[in-house]
Parts: sequence; C-alpha cells; structure tokens
Amino acid sequence: MTLLPKLEARPGESMTSYLNRVARFHGNVPLTKFLDMIELPRHEILAPGPKTIERVSRLTGAQVWRLERMTFLHNGQRRRSIGGQLVQAEFVDTGARRFCPRCLLEDLTPGSPSDGMPVGRIVWQIKATQVCHRHNLVLKRRSINAYPDRFKNLPEFIDSEAELDRLAASAETCEISSLQDYMMKRIAGLKGPDWLDDQPLDVAVRACELLGMLLIGQPGADLEKLAPNQRIAVQVEGYEYAKAGSAGLLKAFQVIYDQHVESGRIGGVPKAFGSLYQWPYLSKPNKDPNSFRSLLRKFILEHFAVSEGVIVLGEPVDRQRMHTTHSLAGKARVQVEALRIALVNAGLIADVKGRSLHYQVFDARAGETVAERMRTSISTKRLETFLNCTRGQAEQLTRSGTIPRLVPVGEACSGVLTNVAREDAEAFLAKLMENAVKVPRPSKGYLDIAGAAEALHRPALDIVVAILDGVLERVEACQPRRKFKSLHVHPEDVRRAMSYNPPAGFMTVDQASGKLGLPPESIYALSALGDADWKPFFSEHFFSNSGSAQQRMIAAEEVAEFSTRYITLKEYSEMMGIGSRSASMKLTIEGILPIAPRETVLRAIYVRQEVLELVDS
Repeated sequence: MTLLPKLEARPGESMTSYLNRVARFHGNVPLTKFLDMIELPRHEILAPGPKTIERVSRLTGAQVWRLERMTFLHNGQRRRSIGGQLVQAEFVDTGARRFCPRCLLEDLTPGSPSDGMPVGRIVWQIKATQVCHRHNLVLKRRSINAYPDRFKNLPEFIDSEAELDRLAASAETCEISSLQDYMMKRIAGLKGPDWLDDQPLDVAVRACELLGMLLIGQPGADLEKLAPNQRIAVQVEGYEYAKAGSAGLLKAFQVIYDQHVESGRIGGVPKAFGSLYQWPYLSKPNKDPNSFRSLLRKFILEHFAVSEGVIVLGEPVDRQRMHTTHSLAGKARVQVEALRIALVNAGLIADVKGRSLHYQVFDARAGETVAERMRTSISTKRLETFLNCTRGQAEQLTRSGTIPRLVPVGEACSGVLTNVAREDAEAFLAKLMENAVKVPRPSKGYLDIAGAAEALHRPALDIVVAILDGVLERVEACQPRRKFKSLHVHPEDVRRAMSYNPPAGFMTVDQASGKLGLPPESIYALSALGDADWKPFFSEHFFSNSGSAQQRMIAAEEVAEFSTRYITLKEYSEMMGIGSRSASMKLTIEGILPIAPRETVLRAIYVRQEVLELVDS
C-alpha cells in the first residue's frame, strides 16, 4: 500500500534522508521508529537489496530506478553499486556525516522545495566528496559515534539553526575538483575520459587521489587525514594526469620518480611510490597492459634494480630488467668504481659519482655483458701468449686501440680496465689471418712482421694496420697455428701501401668515427640509411691506393654537418647529468625518437634541435 499523499524525493537526495522525511511527513516520528512500525530492519536501508528497494517503492510510490540512484545497493560481500557503478564498501564514509550548512539552511526555510525539512545528498556519503557543488563550500563533517547516528537527520548533529548559520559563515569557499565533478557525472550516467571510464569508479577515484598525493609531495600521508583543501589539491593534480590515460599515467610516474631522485631519499620502490605502492588493489592480478597496475609495474621494473623472484605488486619478477652499478657489481663480483667507468664508456650511465649513482639504472642484459667482458678480459701480459707476439707488440696493439681496451686509451683508468675483451682479441686475430695465403714456407723476399718492420724502419703496428685494412697485395701465413708470428709480408708491398694519403676534404672511416665518437660500424650503417629527405647520412667515396685496394672515404664536410645536426643519447644524458635509461625514457615520453633503430646503428642518435628545445623548455 502506498502512503498518500506521495512525498517526492529531491534531486540528488539519499534514500536515508528521503525515508527520514517520509517518517516525519506521514507519522511525525523519527526514522528508527518508522522503520519499526513498517517492520523493516534498519541495516537493510543502509545497503539495500532488490527486495528492500521494491518494498520502499511500493510504500512511497517512488520509482525503483530512482531509488537505486539514491543509495548504495548491496552487491555481494563488501561490494556496493550506485547508478550502475560497482564500488567497494570503503568508497562510502560510514564513520562520519558530511553536509553543506548552506544547503541545510535553504532546506529548513519554510516553503522550500522540501517543505522545510532537511535533505541529505547521496554524494555527501562518498569519502572523496569535499565540496558542495551548489555553493562551492567545503563540506562540514560530524563523526558518527554510534550505530543509531547513521539514521539521524543531519540537523540533529547540530545544536541549533544559529550554529548552522555560524558554520555557513565560516565555511571555506572552494571550487569543486575536476575529480569530484567527474565522479558525480559518472554516477549520473554521463561519459568521461576513456581510461577512467574503463576502471571501476572507486578504483578510478582512488588512483587519482593516491597519484595526486605523490605529485604534491605527500608520499607517506594518510589520505583520510588530509585537510579538505589538501585533498582537493590532490584530486585536481591526480585527475589532470589520469584523464589522459596511459600516456598521462606514465608522465605522472616519471614526475614522481624524478622527485624521488631529486630528494636524495634513501630507499627503493616503497619510498618512491609510498602509499600508492601499498594500495591493496594493485596486488590483484590484472593482465590488461593499460591497467593502472600493469603500467605502474612496468614502470617500476624499468626504473629500479629489482631482482628476479622479488614480489612486485603481487607477482614475482620473471627476470631482472634493470641494474644499478652497485647491484651489478654485487652480482658480478667486480669492483664498483671499475665497473662504473666501464659502464660510462659503454654509454649506459652518465659520468657521475656519489649518491646519484644509486639512481642511475641501465638495461640489465647490456650491463651484464659489460661485466662479463671485464670478468673474461685478457691482460696485456696474457695477450702476448694469446696472439703469440712479443710483449712490445702486445702493448702497441692495446695502447693504439687496434685491439680496444675495455676503456679507451687516454681515459684515466688502471687495473682490469686496461685489459682487452676476449672476443675483441679473437676478432682481431680472425681479421688479421682471414686474407693470408697459407704456404709451407715464405716466398722469396717475404719477412715476418718484426723483420719487415726492422727492414723498413717502421713500427710493427703500421704493418698490422695495413694487413687489417686489406691494402697489401699478398699476405702469407706459414704454420698458421703460430698465429701472429706465422704472418709474412713483402717490405716493398708495405712501402707502397704506406705512401698513400687521403685526398683533401676526405676522411677515412676511422677518422670520421673518432671525430663523431661513434664506432666505425655506425658510420658504415649510417652510410646505408637515409635521413628524413631520404638523403644518405654519409656518401661513400672510394679511392685507389696506387693500383691496390680501394680505400673507403667520407667527405669531411658531411662529418662536420652530422656533428652539428645530431646528438647521441650519451651526450644528452651527460648534459642533463642523468642515466642513459632515464634520458631515453624522457625523450620517448616527449615523442622524440632516434633517427634510426639503435640495433642498426649501435647508438641512439637524435636530432639535436629537438633535444635542445626539450632542454630549454
């Protein structure tokens, strides 16, 4: 049976408030007594199910769909729904009653739309609601100290209407946050930003708030204990990034990470991401690559040295993706400072020391390759035996860089860093022997390298370079197992090759690579690639060496132009004083991409103007 005359619910009113007014209007009794009269258990109106909604509908004449938007419906253990939006029970504030004193004063005015009775708004029950959307006043708050308080009319929490006047006069004026506006519109059935709409409502709101806490520099704060103006600032900041979806979240993570690095705080992921990292929701598996959990987990694994097997956001790490110098030194059992110099030389980190070293991360596999090269490297003394050459020849080969040291000659280093990588020594020997003609005994006039050097009064190194460059007409190998000492050349052939000089305005590939700080292989690769206008980065020119082998040359003008137009990742990271990995992420987030794939040209190279504009911005 419907109670008559029918009392209409006010827009945005909560069901508890509506039944309070029904109880006063039809029985002039408190809500608790009215519920006893109609034999409706009190707990059923706090989180009603379908049967309770239907019963209230029959009793009041209010439509079911309208009642469902006036309360948080029971939807399983610890779950609620409103306006078709599923949320956790914690989304609702059951420990306090929020209200706008100006709204209540208007309601209590005789002849008001609610006939002088106060109206509680459903959005006031949400923890994230901080501001009255009608009056732009920060909501007042009264604690619920006992279960019956949840059924009281809001004015029952205030001594008098005069106190309401004082509360309204003292209320802080504040614009409604963009997050609260989004939340209210979504409950009303309106569409918002795609990424946020794809998340459960409570997850979208909590993600924005936790993100905002970190962005404003409150990583360890308790969200519920923030002052209203702080929470509003948190909501605005977090929403601005989250509304942009995956790209916005990655930018926010980068800002938070940069703040952590700049603060110099000791600690890893928990210290950097604070309460966001401790959010229980993120420990639940979610394979969607665009979910908040997936994006944050990927960012963490790419910015922190997290070992294999460590649990990150509820899931063990399958493999370590990043290292710091200290983590790799511990794993590879190499000296920290030596490893740091080697990593700087490899372009994996910037040349900094001290605490900043803890925040420079780099690709784990690339770093482990550097450490393995150090561990298996060959000293100059052992190189003498490996190549079967003299000690002096071994020193010439390493000091000249013909066989590159772990760290190039000229840089301040000692100990293991003066060694050569075993694979480099093997590659040198293979190239040295590859064009030699095997003979049982040397031809007439042919001398071993040491003999030819003595006959020509030239360093043995010059003869070795001539062999490597392929500019000699014939090289003979007698008993190849003797390696270096098995090679024989004709002094006159060497003399002719040595008389060659590059034409004016041209450079050898080695000269060009040295000037640009790129390996020769990069020069070769760039010669085969085109820029934005499909023009090759370098045009190759070949000149005859007195009728012998063709010499590959690069125009000096093109080398100078390349140096002006382009910048390497190593140069940019050192300019900014950050690790190459962080530098690469910054450029990627800003949409600045390398001019060619790194695996092709062996280095990350960018348009200098684009990078400098980012630095200046």
